[in-house]
Amino acid sequence: MTLLKINNNMYRLLFILSLLFFFSCETKKSCEICSATGKLECEDCNGEGEKICNYCDGDGDRKCSDCYGDGEIECSWCYGKGYKSCSYCYGEGRESNGDECFDCSGTGRKRCFDCFGKGSEQCENCWGNGKLECQDCDGMGKISCKTCDKEGKVTCYKCDGYGEYVE
Repeated sequence: MTLLKINNNMYRLLFILSLLFFFSCETKKSCEICSATGKLECEDCNGEGEKICNYCDGDGDRKCSDCYGDGEIECSWCYGKGYKSCSYCYGEGRESNGDECFDCSGTGRKRCFDCFGKGSEQCENCWGNGKLECQDCDGMGKISCKTCDKEGKVTCYKCDGYGEYVE
C-alpha cells in the first residue's frame, strides 16, 4: 500500500509540474515594428544622426550681434552724423571777432576723420561681413542628434531592442 501511495503522490507531483511548465512557457513573436532588428529610425534626425542647427538655420553663419548683419556700426566719434562740431569756433562758424572761422569755413562743422564723413565704421567683430561663424554647430550647419546619440537609430518601443517580444 505504501508503494501505491508513493506512486500516486509521484504522479500528482509530475502532473502539477507539467501544468506549471505548460502554462509558464512564453511564446515569443518576431517584432514586426522594427523587422526584428530591435532598432527604429530616429524621428528627430530622420536617421541621419544629425539635425539642422536651430541657431543658424543650417547656414553655419549667424548674424553679427554688434552690427546686426550690416557689417557697419555707428561711428563712436561722430555718433553717426559724419561730422563733429568745430573745436576752434565751438560750432558757431564765427571766430570771437565775428570773422568766419578759418578752420571750418564758417560751417561750424568738421568732417569726422574716424569714419571719413560716412557716419559709420567697419564692424570690428565681423570685419564688415555682417556674419559670424555659428558657435553652436562650429559653422557646419548641423548638430549631433541627442535623441539617438548620433546613431540615426533608437531602440524599438515594442520589443525593447530584442527583436522579439512575449505575447
